[in-house]
Amino acid sequence: MTCATKGLLLAAIIGITSGACRGAAAQTVPAAQRGSAVPPDPAVRLDAATLAEVDSFIARHTGRFGWPGVAVSIGTPDSVVFARGYGTATLRGDPITERTPFRIGSVTKTFTALAVARLAEAGRLDLDAPVEEYLPEFTMRPPFVARSIVVRHLLHHRSGLAQWDGHDRRAQTEGRFDHIAPRRAPGGDAEYSSLNYMILGRIVESVSGRPYAAHVVTAILEPLGMEDAFVAGAGIRPPGRAQGHQSYFGLHVARDEPDPPPFLVPAGFLAASARDMGRYGGMLVGRGTLDGNRVVQDGTIDGLLAPLGSTGPAMAWGRGRLHDTDVLGHDGNARTSSARVRLVPERGYAIAVLVNTNTGPFLDSGTALLDGVHRILEGEPAPTLFPAERLLKGAILLGTLVSVGGMGLRGRDWRRAGYPVGLRGDARTLGRLAFDVGGAAVLLVALPRFIGVPLPTLVAYFPDLGIPLVASAGAGLVGGVLRAFVRSSR
Repeated sequence: MTCATKGLLLAAIIGITSGACRGAAAQTVPAAQRGSAVPPDPAVRLDAATLAEVDSFIARHTGRFGWPGVAVSIGTPDSVVFARGYGTATLRGDPITERTPFRIGSVTKTFTALAVARLAEAGRLDLDAPVEEYLPEFTMRPPFVARSIVVRHLLHHRSGLAQWDGHDRRAQTEGRFDHIAPRRAPGGDAEYSSLNYMILGRIVESVSGRPYAAHVVTAILEPLGMEDAFVAGAGIRPPGRAQGHQSYFGLHVARDEPDPPPFLVPAGFLAASARDMGRYGGMLVGRGTLDGNRVVQDGTIDGLLAPLGSTGPAMAWGRGRLHDTDVLGHDGNARTSSARVRLVPERGYAIAVLVNTNTGPFLDSGTALLDGVHRILEGEPAPTLFPAERLLKGAILLGTLVSVGGMGLRGRDWRRAGYPVGLRGDARTLGRLAFDVGGAAVLLVALPRFIGVPLPTLVAYFPDLGIPLVASAGAGLVGGVLRAFVRSSR
């Protein structure tokens, strides 16, 4: 394994473990202590001067980050006080507006959690009932124990299911889970897994008697006046939606989001505009009220935003503390877009940042922009952000090119040696070859397992990481074999 390959591995680990891989697997904020939303702080003022500063901050950094387009909203229980678009939405150059729908990736899980909570509110579902109560055919491989996983475990990612299994193709396409084994007993530590929300999506359909998309539209989107939102994969592709892009080392290339596997939809395939997200967030920080009307019971929202026990994630929401205030958040990455949402219940506002390119999984610019808006609303000076994500991607590209170049040099040496193909059995030659094979295995097998995302998913969602992993592993392996051939011929 070349030095460049080692550097790529280190950079990849730093990028992922610092909270990056949020499209195939959303990242939660560290746990806080409070258990429920509280009434909005009446002292909070979102005045015109503050919102003008927010507008200037976003416009300045959208260009700096190189994004094709972004939309940002700030919602309160009374109104969407800020909703604006920047950049272009379509290949024709149509501008982003506050009504432009974006794919919101794993933020969809928060809507699935609300759909389940509303069914419980209506008395149609018991959060503490076993999954088999609503899906009689539900079973898994040992060490699974029948009727041990309850609905609440799924909502809080405390079912014992692994993040890795959220990418299982059979579960996504067939809605079957009998071939999957839990990692641990339910009720223990939280581990984020889209599999939890695939199961919850099936429960929603079973209890409501309707397809998931139809239920979410009538139970959530329509009551909240989310007029631009739609459930992806349900055959709806509004013409005004944001054109998606994928990032290739800082260069954003237009790509269409493929239709998702049917049972993965509840875990990550809703689309909404900035205005929609402002109304959604405003209702949540208002404990179920919006525009002066009660939309959801306050007890339902309190339970939705509370942990299971005294700490840990809420129902789909990560919980933390920033600016001396409890906050809740969720990030989402589709293949070609991203969303960052933060609720600040004690201050009475919610922030959403929508981008029509996938901003993960490195030094996340979407979260940096959200953090900047949050700081301005808390009365702090507007920060100056640097395109650290683009710089890191450039460095990884350079490291990958060096790795491939090293393989080329090994190929030159092999050609000059007369194309030998035999291996000498001395310890030094075989030891170096084993080291190179091991390095490739780390990049292609161990690292994806470590971060909980299969390599094909990394390539599809995060080509900035997946392509370098494959290229560097291949270059290191081929170069190592060629070097062993050359050494054996001497």
